[in-house]
Amino acid sequence: HPKLLIRSDNMSVVHVLNSGRSRSSRVNAVLRRIYLTLAKRGLHVAATHVPSRLNVADALSRGDIAGFL
Repeated sequence: HPKLLIRSDNMSVVHVLNSGRSRSSRVNAVLRRIYLTLAKRGLHVAATHVPSRLNVADALSRGDIAGFL
C-alpha cells in the first residue's frame, strides 16, 4: 500500500496514529474516520517523530512567520 507519512513533533500524536487507538473515545471516532477514508483510497498511514528544533513548520504553526522564513 502507498503510505501517507506524517511527521510530528508531538510524541502522543505519533503514538496514536501508529497504534490506531487512543484512550479517548472521541479521538478513536476521528481515527476511525481517518483510517476508513485512507483505506478507500488504498493508503496506509505512518507517523514519525521530528524533534521540535528540527521541525521547519514549528515556527509557522505558532504564528512566528519571521522565524519560519
